[in-house]
Amino acid sequence: MAWGKFGVRKEWDTTQLELGRTTKSQELVQPQETECFDENGIQSLGPPSSFLPRRCFAVALCRGAVASRALHLVPEDCHTEMARHLMSIHLNLAQACLQLKVDQENAKAFYRRGLAQEALGRTQGAANDLQRAVRIEPRNAEVRKKYEELKKLLADVQKKKDEEEGPVVHDLQSLPRAWLEVAIGEQEPKRLVFVLYADSVPKTAENFRQLCTGEREGVTARGKKFHYKGSILHRMIPGLMIQGGDFENANGTGGESIYGRRFPDENFRESVARRGLLCMANDGPNTNGSNFFISFEAAEHLERKHVVFGELFSGMDLLAELEKLETNEERRPLVDCVIVDCGAQGAATPA
Repeated sequence: MAWGKFGVRKEWDTTQLELGRTTKSQELVQPQETECFDENGIQSLGPPSSFLPRRCFAVALCRGAVASRALHLVPEDCHTEMARHLMSIHLNLAQACLQLKVDQENAKAFYRRGLAQEALGRTQGAANDLQRAVRIEPRNAEVRKKYEELKKLLADVQKKKDEEEGPVVHDLQSLPRAWLEVAIGEQEPKRLVFVLYADSVPKTAENFRQLCTGEREGVTARGKKFHYKGSILHRMIPGLMIQGGDFENANGTGGESIYGRRFPDENFRESVARRGLLCMANDGPNTNGSNFFISFEAAEHLERKHVVFGELFSGMDLLAELEKLETNEERRPLVDCVIVDCGAQGAATPA
C-alpha cells in the first residue's frame, strides 16, 4: 500500500477502502452511531470548504460506499487535485474512526487518524490520537517519534501564546471558592479553602469545584462517585507538595475528571512559583483527571508541566501540619489524612 506525505493513500484502492463488508461494520456505519460524520457531512472538522463536498462523500461513506463511488459523487467543478487530496484524508479519517468503533485498542487506527488530523491542521487532536497509540504500543518507534514531534510543536505554540498573554492578575474576591475538610489521624478535621482561577482556567477550576461538591451525576468507569469526600491525601514530599484526589485507588493511579478519564492542559500562564498553589497532578501532557497537589514552595522544575488553577485562601496552619508528617519510602503519610467533607462556596474573607 502506498502512503503519501500526510499518511494518506497516494492511489485510490477500492478493495482496501471498501466499508461495511461485514455485518458488524455495517451496523457501525450508521450516521447516528459514528462520531466522524452524520447526514450533513463531517461535523468535527471545522466549517465546510467551497471546494469540498462533505455531504456527498459523507453520505456515500455512511451507505457503505467504496472510495471510487464517493469520488463519482463529487461535482464536476470540484475535480481538482486539492479536492481529491482532501477527500483522501477524510476517507482515511472516517475509516480509522470506524475501526476504533470496533476496537478501542487499535494502535494503527489511532495512528492513522492522528496523521489525518494533522494533515487537516488539527494538531491537538492529532497529538491526542498519537498519544493513545503510544500507550497501546509503547515500543513502536515510528509512532513515538511522530508523537514527540507533535508534542513539541504544541508546547512551543502554547508557550508563545502564554508569553504573549502574560501573567494573570486575579481578582480574588470575585472568584469562586472550594474547600476540603481534612482529618489527620484521629484529630478534629480542619478546613482548607481555595480560590479557584475560573478567570484563566475555567474548565480546570470547574472540574475541581464539582468534584468537591459531588454534583456530577453518574459514576466513573470504575463505578465510583465523582466526589473527593472520603478520599485521602496519599503523597507528601516536604519542601515540594502534598497530593490527593485519587478517589478510586488512593495512590495516584486512579480518579477521573468530570469530562472523562482525562482532559487536556488548559494553559500554563501560571507557574508553581510559591507556597499554597493548587495544581493538577498528571502523568504527562494532557493527562489531567482528578488528582491535584498543593505546593509547599516554588518549584522551577515543574514549569509548564502542571496547570495551576487556584491558591490556598485560608488554612495555612493545616498545610504546615501536613508538611511535617512522617512518611514511608513511597512518600505516603504514616497516618491517614482523610477528606471527611468538601464543597464549594462564594467569596469569603480569610479565617
